[in-house]
Amino acid sequence: MEDLLSLEKQQIENEDEKIEYVDEIKVVTRGVDFSVRELKLLREEKELIVPDFQRELVWDNKRKSRFIESILLGYPIPGMFFTDLEKGRMMIIDGQQRINTLVEFLNNELKILKREDINPKWRGKFYREIDEDSQRRLRNTNIRASVFQILSEDVDKDIALYSLFERINTGSIQLNSQEIRRAIYFGEFTKKLNVFVENPLWLAAYKMIMPEEYKDYSKDKRLNDQEIVARYFTLKSLIQSKELESDISYKKEINRFMSNVQKIEEETVDKIFKDLEEKLRWLQSQVDFSIGYLFRRPIEKIEHINNIKDILKGKKFNIPLFESVLISIDKLKLENTKLDIEKYFNLFNDEKFVDAISSQTNRIEKIHYRLGAVEEVFYSE
Repeated sequence: MEDLLSLEKQQIENEDEKIEYVDEIKVVTRGVDFSVRELKLLREEKELIVPDFQRELVWDNKRKSRFIESILLGYPIPGMFFTDLEKGRMMIIDGQQRINTLVEFLNNELKILKREDINPKWRGKFYREIDEDSQRRLRNTNIRASVFQILSEDVDKDIALYSLFERINTGSIQLNSQEIRRAIYFGEFTKKLNVFVENPLWLAAYKMIMPEEYKDYSKDKRLNDQEIVARYFTLKSLIQSKELESDISYKKEINRFMSNVQKIEEETVDKIFKDLEEKLRWLQSQVDFSIGYLFRRPIEKIEHINNIKDILKGKKFNIPLFESVLISIDKLKLENTKLDIEKYFNLFNDEKFVDAISSQTNRIEKIHYRLGAVEEVFYSE
């Protein structure tokens, strides 16, 4: 699993994200002891909500078995973290795998592994097969939960919840920014985003393949691809609303954008993604190779356009370059426009442009410079 996650991250040209402080939020915390029986009931009656994380991020049977055995042995169990929602419900911030494992075992959907390092008393057994005393002890075991109530309102409440997820997440695989966003800002936009990253045109751009080759590729399991698309929409929104006035924090702005769009209607969401798909289709019509080559930064200077594939082979997807190209297209009437390929790749001979897509890419002057430079490579017929 870890090798796969590393491979996905390696295909993106990333900068180290600047560490930022978190704004003060109003939070009230209470401690509650829930029995295993209560946790199962709350989960099954949907009063305890499991966020829509990646389903691949689950414990294996060895870890599940060891967890159940630990409770049966009377060992202390680490506390969990929930947050209050409306109508008396709670969302799990930390503890999802433990609760899912308990529900599976109590429902006889999980058998303790038959391993030498498991106590013979419970080895290889379902819940229904262990002795009654052990069943009773398991059901009545209390697990401490810290329950947060966020007193902020609207967007600020969502951002505060994001911060809680980010800081209070002790799973074996740490949730990344986009996985947390998908849990908190779930709506039509998030659902469509999840589908869009399987679009052949997007995969052509992201994986540097031709659209017809998409069947051999899939979306990222850690949602890196979804974060790139969300970041593009975020920057586009800031520009259109004339709110791009200073250096930006992409993490904070993506959070704010996804909070704002989570309640928009399906028809509007469809239009947003259809527009992006049309732009990618137009770009593909402008080149005789995969559009993925447009979103890679060459390390060496480009002397001739003919060997561009050799120069860019193995290069990583450059996010600022992608969003600069797509945002520049916004101002154009595509039916009367052409992309000057040679002029485009000559951009990489401009040291200032390369710097603008390579370091401190959140700086306002660098955003404006790369957008202005890219706009120059389009012309009207």
